[in-house]
Amino acid sequence: MPDQLENNKSNAIAFYKMAYEGEPKKAVELYVGGKYIQHNPLVGNGKEPFILYFERIQNEYPEKSIEFVMRNCTR
Repeated sequence: MPDQLENNKSNAIAFYKMAYEGEPKKAVELYVGGKYIQHNPLVGNGKEPFILYFERIQNEYPEKSIEFVMRNCTR
């Protein structure tokens, strides 16, 4: 199970990094199954709205960058 968790984390990071850095269509093709449910109210639900949103962000902010920081939390 730990290997699957690490694989899932890697895939999630690769998906959002690819989309954020200007290749949202490729990210969707590689990482999204038949249905995409968006939880961000600023982005429409489904694959095409996701792609359009990240294409617009790339055009508006071409020099943007992203960093993923993971922390282990204990309760």
